[in-house]
Amino acid sequence: IYLRRSKFAARFAVVSELFPLLGQRRKVKAGALSGGERQMVAVGRALMLEPSVLLLDEPSAGLSPMFQDEVFIRCKQINAAGVSIIMVEQNARRCLQICD
Repeated sequence: IYLRRSKFAARFAVVSELFPLLGQRRKVKAGALSGGERQMVAVGRALMLEPSVLLLDEPSAGLSPMFQDEVFIRCKQINAAGVSIIMVEQNARRCLQICD
């Protein structure tokens, strides 16, 4: 990711607030994280660039029910913050519960 150093700290603070677990596990290599944590890293990495649209392909695939719920809750929060989300998701019922 290319991001000016002056903006990095502020953007990382926003992402860490959205995904507190990432802030706590900042020094852990991505390969050592669980599937849900890796999904958070992927979404957090995209959010570092302040996108207006976020495209998610099966964000809940392979995750435990707990992490699936977490992903959908965070998607709703990201959308409420003004980022449009286009999501391809097999779990249509769950996806329809959060869409607007």
